[in-house]
Amino acid sequence: MKLLPFFTLIVSASTAALQQQQQEPHEERNETEVVRRAVDKPYVFATFTSEHEQKSNEETWLHIYTSDDGKQFAEYAMNAYKPAQGLLRDPSIIKDGDTYYVVHTTNWSGDDLAVIKSKDLKNWVQVSNVKTGVKDTEKVWAPEWFRDPTDNKIYVYVSIKTKQENFAPYIYTTNGDLGSFGTGEKLDVYNYGNGVGQPHIDMFVVYKGDDKDTPYHAFMKNEKEKHIEHLTSKTAKGTWNYVQTNNALGFGKREGPTVTVLPDGKWIMWMDNYHGNYLYSTSDDLSHWSDSVDMPSHNKVFRHGTVIRQ
Repeated sequence: MKLLPFFTLIVSASTAALQQQQQEPHEERNETEVVRRAVDKPYVFATFTSEHEQKSNEETWLHIYTSDDGKQFAEYAMNAYKPAQGLLRDPSIIKDGDTYYVVHTTNWSGDDLAVIKSKDLKNWVQVSNVKTGVKDTEKVWAPEWFRDPTDNKIYVYVSIKTKQENFAPYIYTTNGDLGSFGTGEKLDVYNYGNGVGQPHIDMFVVYKGDDKDTPYHAFMKNEKEKHIEHLTSKTAKGTWNYVQTNNALGFGKREGPTVTVLPDGKWIMWMDNYHGNYLYSTSDDLSHWSDSVDMPSHNKVFRHGTVIRQ
C-alpha cells in the first residue's frame, strides 16, 4: 500500500479521513491533497448500471460521476473501464495518494474480487484478482474499502457465501499495496437478537470519532428481510453489535448503502432501490435519518456504488 506522506500526525489523520469520506463534520481540508485530485469536484461516485439483473452485458462497465454538493451528480467518465472477463458490479472507490483504486464484484458466483486503479478517473488498469482464501467459497459480493483514520490502515469488507454457510461479512487487511490482501477474517456480526442466523451483505463502514465508546459504524443489508441495519464497534474488526435491526432506519427494502459527509456537516446515505431508482437520506447522528428521496439527477441509471468526498 502507498501510504500518504507523513507531515504531522494531525495532517496524516485528517488526510486519511478525507480520502475515505468518513471524516468528522467541519474537519479541515489538506490543501496538498486538493492539488492532487483528478477533478476539482469534491465528490466522486463510482457506479455501474443494470436495467435487468443478471444480464452480464449490462454489468461490465464502470461509470464515474462528480458533484459539488454531494447530491447533484454529473457524468464525468462513462464506460471508463470494462474487465477482460467477468462482471463489474458494486464498485467501491478510494483515493490513496494521487491514485484512485476501485475494488469490485467479478461475478455472481466465484471465489475472487478484483482491484483496478487510475490517476485521472478515466483510464483504468487492472491491479489484481484476489482469491478469498476461504474454504469452499461460492460467492463473493460487494467489497468495500475502509481507511481507518486512527492508524491509516486500509481494509476491505466483503460478503462471502460458502458451501456450508450463507452470506457473512469478512475483513481483509491490505498488504503493502492496495492490490494484495492478508488472510480474511470472519466478523462476529452473523447472529443477532434471539440468535437466529440471518445472512447479511453490503457492509459499509464509517468512523465517527465523537462516539467515544463505539466510533465505528456499519450499515449492512439483511439479505433475508431486505432491510439496511445498523451496527457499532470499538474497532474496525469488531466485535460488532446491532443497534438498529429490521426496518428501524425506516427505509423499507433497500441495498448497497454508501455513506459520507455533506458540505454542511450532515451525513448522507445513498442506497439502491434494486432496479427502480437511487435514493438518499441525511442524518446528524447516523441513527436518525430523514425519509429517503430520489436523487435529483441520474437516479434511474445508478446501481450499487460508492461515493467519496476527496
